[in-house]
Amino acid sequence: MTAVPNALVIHDRGSLELVVLPFGTGGFASALDDILDCDLITAMTLTERLVVWRDDDGINSGRPVNRAAGALIQRHRRDLLPPAWAVWGRAVLTGGADLAELAQPLTADQLAGAVSVLNSIGPASTAR
Repeated sequence: MTAVPNALVIHDRGSLELVVLPFGTGGFASALDDILDCDLITAMTLTERLVVWRDDDGINSGRPVNRAAGALIQRHRRDLLPPAWAVWGRAVLTGGADLAELAQPLTADQLAGAVSVLNSIGPASTAR
């Protein structure tokens, strides 16, 4: 049985990758760390049901600007000033936190909606 994608990686060049993360296990943080390849991960709440995980020190590590992830944050969080939108390197989109503040997987509808929004923002592909 093939695992169903439950998160979305937004690469710094705008490509998208549907991935399976181990939600509800001790392996979530490790999997996120492997994808983002960084020392300091920050969660940015977009809505009650969407969270972007990003490298909080990407600017200092010389990673490229992730315009697609930044535009997604800007689209949902108009209350933030431009520096808060900035993302360097990869970002991961997951569902919002539950009552125990644990990240939740994206539903199939959330994944499809996110891919559609990101494709409307700029060039992206789920071919990875």
